[in-house]
Amino acid sequence: MIGDMVKLKVLEVIRQGQIGGGESHLLDLIYFLNKEKIEPVCLSFSDGEMIKRLTQMGVTCHVINTQKPFDLSVQREIIKLIQNENIQLIHAHGTKAASNILYPAHKFHIPLVYTVHGWSFHDNQSFFAKKFRSWSEKLICHFINQGFCVSESNKETDRKVIGIKNAVVIENGVNLGRFNPEASYKNLRYEFGFSESNFIVGFITRCTKQKNPLTFLSALEKAHSANPSVKGLFVGEGDMDKKVDTFISQHQMFGYISALTVLQYVNYVNGKPLGRIKYALN
Repeated sequence: MIGDMVKLKVLEVIRQGQIGGGESHLLDLIYFLNKEKIEPVCLSFSDGEMIKRLTQMGVTCHVINTQKPFDLSVQREIIKLIQNENIQLIHAHGTKAASNILYPAHKFHIPLVYTVHGWSFHDNQSFFAKKFRSWSEKLICHFINQGFCVSESNKETDRKVIGIKNAVVIENGVNLGRFNPEASYKNLRYEFGFSESNFIVGFITRCTKQKNPLTFLSALEKAHSANPSVKGLFVGEGDMDKKVDTFISQHQMFGYISALTVLQYVNYVNGKPLGRIKYALN
């Protein structure tokens, strides 16, 4: 009988509680899990909207505040959590989450699954930073039981640099209940003061160095200078808010819409941006 089956208790670990690509993926993953067989528990290293939504879904959530990878100061708290929740499987999303759960998983011999939402090293880093981060990824992947990549590109990087045994590509998906290509949506162009003839370039993401917003703004400025019908939408917030506001003010850049002609991604480390897939559906 299903009612008599013992559920597999899975700890989903992620670096932040705010909603980004990885967090959107985790929300959908937990939503669609078979709750008759699996009981998800979430550990995030910061609070935020994702934690709020998971809690509303009835998912047990824990927040242990840290933004450091391999943070020894939180290990005791994580170990206590694993013991109290009787965790049987750990699924880490991203490098920071995996680095902080590595020792507890190894200590209790709990299988560890690692989803790579983009490697933490890239060509725009200094030689030593890239070398250190690639070494960190190798260390993490040495101890995992299964590795998942969200794109063939990430798997190719794994083959060249990391060497996960039996790495599997599971591409990011989209919740068609929320992003339905057959549904009709309100056209907001006129509400934002733009016409049908405007060519709109959109940048919708967290406003952080990783997302490289100033490169987008610089490109938009040049495009608008060459063709005034090109206008842009910038939606997002983060630790680069002031720099972005200053750039827009100094360069006198204005114009916002929500109906997009082109969705621009300038990102150093993403595996496969969810926003790109969602836009392609509409």
